[in-house]
Amino acid sequence: MIDYIKLNQAYENKRFYSLQLEVGDLCHQGCIYCYMNALDTQKNTLSDQQIQDLLKDAHKFDITAIEWLGGEPLLRQSIFEHMAMCADLGMRNNVWTGGLPFENDEVLINTAKYTKYGLIAVHISTVDPEIYQKLHPGHSEKELEIILKKIRKLLDLGYPSSQLLNSVTFTGLQNSFDMIKLIIGQPFKHSASQRIFYLFSTL
Repeated sequence: MIDYIKLNQAYENKRFYSLQLEVGDLCHQGCIYCYMNALDTQKNTLSDQQIQDLLKDAHKFDITAIEWLGGEPLLRQSIFEHMAMCADLGMRNNVWTGGLPFENDEVLINTAKYTKYGLIAVHISTVDPEIYQKLHPGHSEKELEIILKKIRKLLDLGYPSSQLLNSVTFTGLQNSFDMIKLIIGQPFKHSASQRIFYLFSTL
């Protein structure tokens, strides 16, 4: 969810609306197109103290939302402590995830809890199991089943579809037919126009 009033105010006053925090580079999803320099083992990470200090500074600068990024931010054990602090400071939590951590229901429930006034962006670049395996070499197509199943669970738990979006990276392994499948597959239960907007807004 975007606060357009504060977004416009930030633009007009030449200030910042949101702050992106890459809390660490650990991720197990193995996307061949990864642009976040994610690694199978943790190499670079912000300390808990650094994150807390950054949140305090963001609050002083009237930042409205924190974009939680990685790697995979939901693999960080202390992530929900930081998201709770963010909410206590009056800022919104927006999470960008590959979706696999949602296999743990506690992670799924807490993510929904702390992004109540924000967004959850799940990075799914195909709903075709064969293409998924090509985009994630050495990974099982069952991962895709898990991610889609847990997205549906988020919605079943009452998480608003308007605050759940998809982030797509186009590669040479996808074609127009795959993109159509992704749009009409309705993993996020948006109207067609909303799904198209979220899909192509990542170009």
